[in-house]
Amino acid sequence: MPEFELICPNGIHIRRGLKESEVAALQEFLNIHRKDMRTGWVWYQLPQFEDAGMQVGISLAFLHGTLKELSVCDLNADLYGKGWDEMTEEKERLRAANTAKWLERRGYPPDRYDWGEVWASYDPKGGTGSGGVRYK
Repeated sequence: MPEFELICPNGIHIRRGLKESEVAALQEFLNIHRKDMRTGWVWYQLPQFEDAGMQVGISLAFLHGTLKELSVCDLNADLYGKGWDEMTEEKERLRAANTAKWLERRGYPPDRYDWGEVWASYDPKGGTGSGGVRYK
């Protein structure tokens, strides 16, 4: 199984080895939001985009400047609501299932691989459904 890669419509090529500096250089031009966790981890929330019927939301997590993981989920407000007051466990489980389907359509079904892990699930503690990729 090849490693997870994705070229976003904004031109960012998500892949193992992506450097934080590559994303930071585009931050001002692409409406990318940065959050420094002050632990060596820095997160970048990319602008959402439509792909295969899904409103894709991706956040990239860098540790000391190198991409280590990413979070992905379906941001379709018509399906899941626009805020916390419209969230339900049923909707969030559906969000996780639809995110898993999107990952599968892209060729990366949730599983463990030699290069890392692809996942999609509902988090009962946080009350949210999402998916993601972790590189080894």
